[in-house]
Amino acid sequence: MPSVRLNHFQRMMLEWDRIHPYNATHTVSLTGTLDAPALRQAIHDTYRKAGIGQLILDPKQRKIRYAPIDRIELRELRATSDVEESLRTVICKEMNASFPDGPHDPLRWIVLDDAASDAHHIVLAYHHVAGDAYCIQMLLALILHRYLGLSPYPESLNLHATLPSSELQSKRRFSRPKAIISLGSSIRQYFRLRSAHRMHYDRSGHSHTDLLLHAAPQGMLEHLRAACKAGGVGLNDVFLAAITAAIAEMSPARRTHRRRRKVAVATVVNHRSATAENRSSFFGVCIDDAVVLVDRPDAAFRDLLAQIAPQTRRLRLSRGTMEPSWRFLFVKYLWPGLRIPHCEASYRKVFPLCAGVSTVTIDNKLFGKSTEHVRRYVRACPPGPAMPMVLSPTVAGKQLELGLVFRPSCVDRAKAEALMGKVVELLDEFAC
Repeated sequence: MPSVRLNHFQRMMLEWDRIHPYNATHTVSLTGTLDAPALRQAIHDTYRKAGIGQLILDPKQRKIRYAPIDRIELRELRATSDVEESLRTVICKEMNASFPDGPHDPLRWIVLDDAASDAHHIVLAYHHVAGDAYCIQMLLALILHRYLGLSPYPESLNLHATLPSSELQSKRRFSRPKAIISLGSSIRQYFRLRSAHRMHYDRSGHSHTDLLLHAAPQGMLEHLRAACKAGGVGLNDVFLAAITAAIAEMSPARRTHRRRRKVAVATVVNHRSATAENRSSFFGVCIDDAVVLVDRPDAAFRDLLAQIAPQTRRLRLSRGTMEPSWRFLFVKYLWPGLRIPHCEASYRKVFPLCAGVSTVTIDNKLFGKSTEHVRRYVRACPPGPAMPMVLSPTVAGKQLELGLVFRPSCVDRAKAEALMGKVVELLDEFAC
């Protein structure tokens, strides 16, 4: 199978993978009894048609390709009486478990059978360098369509792991003028972040991550959307403002710091829509991240939105260009020369990000009639070494699910629960 060149964000993911597994998860809860052979066959058929198999990474050549795979591993587990805790435990384990260095299936499948509630939960953990949330939801939509025995899926919505266009396969390197401009932007970003709050880490702690899940009350999503429309802001802006306000409240010492009083948070920029004819059905990574710096994090909520929305609007307007990640340029080219060690402490010192937000709206058109069987759709996103936590809001139909992945070495479970509670409180107040 032809190789696809790694973009700069994928290469950054590989750098992060050296410190801690950079995995993400999607979990779909379905009504009815588990049919493991049918699910395994649906996964196998979808793999074969899409060209997904054993992932072969070539970091030196900056390429990725797939080889045929003989067997799909599907782990079957039984849910305990506390289904929520069973689900959280499985997701946490997968987030912290490395994928092999050699050829491997970049997708791990676990199904949690909940016979007591006549339901089962499909947990898909994936090596993030292989795909992003958009292609993963499309993969799940195709698999559920086959698994549930629904009508043939439209050919126009097929998924493929290669690109007919030369856009992402091209050997053309990033031009020197653009590289210089991007490096200059990276340096400016570094100096901007010198005014950002740096969260305290317990250096004796481990780098593993933990997880909180929260299902928003029925009706909150509709009210949030109405409030966003009235205020001319996006849902992602509201989530960014909520977590910024929660962090500002839990860091009172920041207000008296001589210099580091601002709060920097990261968000995800999706590049698929810029060239839909090439990327809409591509199983790969077409995202990168960007920083939002909030000058006055202690301001009222609507003032926070006024600071955040213009920054995210500029990011949306520039989403057609996948330029080198500012962090990638620093880590790959400047750190070796400056003898900066590649470890969590270096990331925290150079890139003082307090949190990330990754918002995804599940496309009901992809899932079609299978949405009638879906009870819940939950995501968990990795923070990487530069951030202590990531909030991953997932919108599926009329339901909003919030996942918070956090590092206990920075934010213990009690603080994480308090922060999640504050985020939900702020969302509810804004929606009223």
